[in-house]
Amino acid sequence: LRANFFTHETKSLAFRKNTLKTLLRGYIALEQEFNEALNKDLGHNTFISNFGAHALTKAEIQDLIDGVGSWIKP
Repeated sequence: LRANFFTHETKSLAFRKNTLKTLLRGYIALEQEFNEALNKDLGHNTFISNFGAHALTKAEIQDLIDGVGSWIKP
């Protein structure tokens, strides 16, 4: 990572979007495990987990996917 930092080159828009889409797919794939952990640790039922934590997190990731193109230098 340090070597990449000193090149002053940034990743392409396609790379960034693909990485965020992979993050979203991974989050969705692990949603059941998150539900179990939230229930065990905090006593959240599935409804609270889905509409509290998961909906917000997935929406934030989608906002990043949608907006990243306008945040990077051309």
